[in-house]
Amino acid sequence: MVPPGHYQRALTAWVRLVPAAVLLGEVLLFHRQVLFSTAWTIPWDLRDYHLPLAEFMARSLRAGELPLWDPYTYCGMPFYANLQTQLAYPPAWLTVTLSNLAGGGRLIEFLEWQIALHIFLAGMLTYWLLRRIGLQRSAALFGGTVFQLGGFFASQAQHLGAVSAAAWLPAAWLAVLELGERFRPRWLAVLALALSMSFTAGFPAVTVVVFATSFLLAGVLALCGRASPRLLLWTAAGAVWAALLSAVQLL
Repeated sequence: MVPPGHYQRALTAWVRLVPAAVLLGEVLLFHRQVLFSTAWTIPWDLRDYHLPLAEFMARSLRAGELPLWDPYTYCGMPFYANLQTQLAYPPAWLTVTLSNLAGGGRLIEFLEWQIALHIFLAGMLTYWLLRRIGLQRSAALFGGTVFQLGGFFASQAQHLGAVSAAAWLPAAWLAVLELGERFRPRWLAVLALALSMSFTAGFPAVTVVVFATSFLLAGVLALCGRASPRLLLWTAAGAVWAALLSAVQLL
């Protein structure tokens, strides 16, 4: 016998999946040519700058070596000292590992998927952020669509680090809002993780925006009486924690 309310709960669960399915479908449709056809690729910096860095990382790992020293540039230089290599960024390791497992010959395609999935992540996080501030599902879905298909991600698709770093902005803002309502360690951890991921993604110009706007949001909430001034301290604590998480790259 089916428990009372079983179908209602199942329907509610499916309804909650609709926004994610719509946002993902939009990204796949928007980037369909580079994702599903080998005749198309994201040009310029992705192909000519980021791909060689990722290929060196992938080749080193296939040889059982850590990609710490680049012997090919100038007279050699420390590979790990270049933030844009994403050497300390977990999704980049996943991308390179999956490419190696697939034979290593289609790394550019895996990088394009990394970009597309980060754009979807940005849209989904924006949806959750807008739902948190009280918007209806349709309005939040529209906001997520505008962010993920808007001018920034469309124009910056060639910049792997910029896309990756910007994707974590809504998560940082969401964490600040939650901490402004009530301090909870898990939201401090979310803030630290979002800031750290934005830093290790490898595009400092975007990372500065993520950090600065998080503090700006905390300051505005405190100034307007929507949160305690201690929110600025919690935000600073999240930034310090993020710096510690990123220490392997930062130092």
